[in-house]
Amino acid sequence: MVPFHWLKRAISVLLLFVLASACSATTGQPAANVTFVIPIPVESFSPKATLQVSVWNAQQVAMLDRQANCVVSYDPQTETEAVHCPEGVQYQKLTPEEVSFPVQAVTDNIQLTSQTVKTGEKYRIGLRGLSSDECNSTSVQGEGTATTSTITVDDLDWMTTLMACIEP
Repeated sequence: MVPFHWLKRAISVLLLFVLASACSATTGQPAANVTFVIPIPVESFSPKATLQVSVWNAQQVAMLDRQANCVVSYDPQTETEAVHCPEGVQYQKLTPEEVSFPVQAVTDNIQLTSQTVKTGEKYRIGLRGLSSDECNSTSVQGEGTATTSTITVDDLDWMTTLMACIEP
Protein backbone atom coordinates (compact mmCIF):
# COMPACT_ATOMS: atom_id res chain seq x y z
CA MET A 1 0.00 0.00 0.00
CA VAL A 2 1.23 3.54 -0.85
CA PRO A 3 1.85 5.76 2.19
CA PHE A 4 -0.52 8.71 2.47
CA HIS A 5 2.23 11.40 2.27
CA TRP A 6 3.34 10.05 -1.15
CA LEU A 7 -0.22 10.33 -2.41
CA LYS A 8 -0.46 13.94 -1.19
CA ARG A 9 2.85 14.76 -2.89
CA ALA A 10 1.74 13.14 -6.17
CA ILE A 11 -1.54 15.10 -6.13
CA SER A 12 0.35 18.34 -5.37
CA VAL A 13 2.73 17.77 -8.30
CA LEU A 14 -0.22 16.98 -10.57
CA LEU A 15 -2.01 20.19 -9.49
CA LEU A 16 1.13 22.25 -10.13
CA PHE A 17 1.38 20.74 -13.61
CA VAL A 18 -2.28 21.55 -14.36
CA LEU A 19 -1.91 25.14 -13.08
CA ALA A 20 1.28 25.70 -15.08
CA SER A 21 -0.43 24.38 -18.20
CA ALA A 22 -3.43 26.66 -17.65
CA CYS A 23 -1.20 29.71 -17.17
CA SER A 24 0.81 29.01 -20.30
CA ALA A 25 -2.39 28.52 -22.30
CA THR A 26 -3.86 31.87 -21.24
CA THR A 27 -0.69 33.90 -21.79
CA GLY A 28 -0.57 32.75 -25.41
CA GLN A 29 -4.01 34.21 -26.10
CA PRO A 30 -4.01 37.14 -28.52
CA ALA A 31 -5.00 40.52 -27.09
CA ALA A 32 -8.60 41.58 -27.69
CA ASN A 33 -9.61 44.24 -30.19
CA VAL A 34 -10.40 47.57 -28.55
CA THR A 35 -13.80 49.28 -28.70
CA PHE A 36 -13.62 53.07 -28.51
CA VAL A 37 -16.60 55.00 -27.09
CA ILE A 38 -16.31 58.67 -28.04
CA PRO A 39 -18.75 61.37 -26.87
CA ILE A 40 -19.61 63.63 -29.83
CA PRO A 41 -20.73 67.28 -29.49
CA VAL A 42 -23.35 66.81 -32.22
CA GLU A 43 -24.34 70.50 -32.12
CA SER A 44 -20.85 71.40 -33.40
CA PHE A 45 -21.46 69.63 -36.72
CA SER A 46 -23.65 70.28 -39.73
CA PRO A 47 -26.60 67.87 -39.93
CA LYS A 48 -25.33 67.11 -43.46
CA ALA A 49 -21.85 66.20 -42.19
CA THR A 50 -20.17 62.84 -42.17
CA LEU A 51 -17.90 62.31 -39.20
CA GLN A 52 -14.58 60.82 -40.38
CA VAL A 53 -12.70 58.74 -37.80
CA SER A 54 -9.06 57.69 -38.23
CA VAL A 55 -7.34 55.22 -35.89
CA TRP A 56 -3.59 54.56 -35.80
CA ASN A 57 -2.19 51.51 -33.97
CA ALA A 58 0.98 51.36 -31.84
CA GLN A 59 3.31 50.63 -34.75
CA GLN A 60 1.86 53.52 -36.77
CA VAL A 61 2.03 55.91 -33.78
CA ALA A 62 5.73 55.09 -33.37
CA MET A 63 6.32 55.72 -37.09
CA LEU A 64 4.37 59.02 -36.95
CA ASP A 65 6.54 60.13 -34.02
CA ARG A 66 9.73 59.26 -35.92
CA GLN A 67 8.49 61.18 -38.98
CA ALA A 68 7.29 64.25 -37.04
CA ASN A 69 10.11 66.45 -38.36
CA CYS A 70 9.68 65.48 -42.01
CA VAL A 71 8.44 68.29 -44.28
CA VAL A 72 6.64 68.27 -47.61
CA SER A 73 7.66 70.69 -50.34
CA TYR A 74 5.76 71.45 -53.53
CA ASP A 75 7.40 72.43 -56.81
CA PRO A 76 4.91 74.54 -58.84
CA GLN A 77 6.97 74.14 -62.02
CA THR A 78 6.85 70.36 -62.01
CA GLU A 79 3.65 70.18 -59.91
CA THR A 80 5.23 67.52 -57.70
CA GLU A 81 5.55 67.06 -53.97
CA ALA A 82 8.67 65.85 -52.21
CA VAL A 83 9.07 64.68 -48.63
CA HIS A 84 12.27 65.66 -46.82
CA CYS A 85 13.19 64.01 -43.52
CA PRO A 86 16.07 64.50 -41.08
CA GLU A 87 19.10 62.30 -41.55
CA GLY A 88 18.42 58.73 -40.51
CA VAL A 89 14.63 59.02 -40.89
CA GLN A 90 12.98 57.42 -43.89
CA TYR A 91 9.46 58.58 -44.78
CA GLN A 92 6.80 55.90 -45.02
CA LYS A 93 3.22 56.65 -46.02
CA LEU A 94 0.84 55.39 -43.35
CA THR A 95 -2.80 54.52 -43.85
CA PRO A 96 -4.88 54.58 -40.66
CA GLU A 97 -7.98 52.52 -40.10
CA GLU A 98 -10.88 54.74 -41.22
CA VAL A 99 -14.59 54.69 -40.44
CA SER A 100 -17.36 57.20 -41.27
CA PHE A 101 -20.53 58.04 -39.35
CA PRO A 102 -23.35 60.28 -40.70
CA VAL A 103 -23.86 62.96 -38.04
CA GLN A 104 -27.65 62.55 -38.33
CA ALA A 105 -27.24 58.98 -37.03
CA VAL A 106 -25.21 60.07 -33.97
CA THR A 107 -27.06 60.85 -30.73
CA ASP A 108 -24.40 61.58 -28.13
CA ASN A 109 -21.50 59.19 -28.83
CA ILE A 110 -20.09 56.76 -31.34
CA GLN A 111 -18.74 53.27 -30.76
CA LEU A 112 -16.00 51.87 -32.94
CA THR A 113 -14.35 48.47 -32.56
CA SER A 114 -10.88 48.79 -34.03
CA GLN A 115 -9.57 46.00 -36.22
CA THR A 116 -5.95 47.10 -35.63
CA VAL A 117 -5.65 48.30 -31.99
CA LYS A 118 -5.36 45.60 -29.32
CA THR A 119 -5.52 45.88 -25.53
CA GLY A 120 -2.23 47.00 -24.04
CA GLU A 121 -1.22 48.96 -27.15
CA LYS A 122 -0.79 52.68 -27.80
CA TYR A 123 -3.25 54.33 -30.17
CA ARG A 124 -3.98 57.67 -31.77
CA ILE A 125 -7.48 58.61 -32.86
CA GLY A 126 -8.65 61.57 -34.93
CA LEU A 127 -12.15 62.75 -35.78
CA ARG A 128 -13.25 65.49 -38.18
CA GLY A 129 -16.33 66.75 -39.95
CA LEU A 130 -18.10 69.76 -41.46
CA SER A 131 -18.85 72.34 -38.78
CA SER A 132 -22.36 73.54 -37.93
CA ASP A 133 -21.74 76.76 -39.95
CA GLU A 134 -21.38 74.49 -43.01
CA CYS A 135 -18.07 76.15 -43.91
CA ASN A 136 -15.47 75.35 -41.28
CA SER A 137 -14.19 72.01 -40.03
CA THR A 138 -14.48 70.67 -36.49
CA SER A 139 -11.88 68.14 -35.39
CA VAL A 140 -10.04 66.53 -32.51
CA GLN A 141 -7.12 64.18 -31.93
CA GLY A 142 -6.24 62.11 -28.92
CA GLU A 143 -3.92 59.32 -27.98
CA GLY A 144 -3.28 56.91 -25.15
CA THR A 145 -2.79 53.28 -24.25
CA ALA A 146 -5.68 50.85 -24.49
CA THR A 147 -5.65 49.46 -20.95
CA THR A 148 -8.95 47.58 -21.36
CA SER A 149 -11.00 46.23 -24.25
CA THR A 150 -13.41 49.21 -24.01
CA ILE A 151 -11.99 52.73 -23.84
CA THR A 152 -14.10 55.85 -23.33
CA VAL A 153 -12.20 58.72 -24.95
CA ASP A 154 -13.82 61.72 -23.24
CA ASP A 155 -10.93 64.05 -22.47
CA LEU A 156 -10.88 65.64 -25.92
CA ASP A 157 -10.52 69.33 -26.82
CA TRP A 158 -12.54 69.87 -29.99
CA MET A 159 -11.39 72.63 -32.35
CA THR A 160 -13.13 74.45 -35.20
CA THR A 161 -11.28 76.20 -37.99
CA LEU A 162 -12.01 79.93 -38.35
CA MET A 163 -12.10 80.54 -42.08
CA ALA A 164 -13.96 83.52 -43.47
CA CYS A 165 -17.02 81.91 -44.97
CA ILE A 166 -18.91 83.47 -47.84
CA GLU A 167 -22.60 83.73 -47.14
CA PRO A 168 -25.03 83.65 -50.08
